[in-house]
Amino acid sequence: MPQSRKFFEILHSADRSSPAKPTFSFEDLSDQEIWTMFKKGHVGAFHHIYITQYRHLYQYGHRICADTNLIKDCIQDLFLELRNGKKISDTQSIRFYLLKALKIKIQKAVQKRTKMQPLDQMLDQQGAFGIELSDEVKHIHLQIKEEQKQEVQRLLSKLTKQQREALYYFYFENMSYQEVADIMGFQHVRSARNLIYKALDSLKAYLKFGILLIMILFI
Repeated sequence: MPQSRKFFEILHSADRSSPAKPTFSFEDLSDQEIWTMFKKGHVGAFHHIYITQYRHLYQYGHRICADTNLIKDCIQDLFLELRNGKKISDTQSIRFYLLKALKIKIQKAVQKRTKMQPLDQMLDQQGAFGIELSDEVKHIHLQIKEEQKQEVQRLLSKLTKQQREALYYFYFENMSYQEVADIMGFQHVRSARNLIYKALDSLKAYLKFGILLIMILFI
């Protein structure tokens, strides 16, 4: 059976021992509560995690790698492993857990395809964490001159890949310094904090326009 077909059959399988309709809303539960339910075999919790996180994971994957098929395969493998109960630890943030797991999967997949080339170099060539003004920012009714937007774009493009990645996690994903350090593989929290401070220091000359923070919120 093709893996993709098997995946969707697993995803949409029903647990006959559970009620047909939940008597609660997942929106009223914390990530930790939903994750605990999922780990105990609640199919509805798994469906909720998949439905609410898939699109974000797909978009995040494109920040790491340009290969759409590889990204989809890695996301599929991730959810299959979760559904099969493999290597599942506790978490207070479902998104952080999934982003970290997906990043590792994509890096390993890319590394297998490019054994003759350093991983960081390969990912950088694919435009890892390239920053671009989103459509939302481009179309909001603010009096921002085109040349100002281009200047912000130019300054951000001069940041290192690590600096762009750290800003993304900190501002867009609302991660703590500890979580940024964890997902980026730093041993010390201060490494993440210093990286973010240095990135902002490089951009401080343009912060007065207020455009950068708007852009970061909509990356």
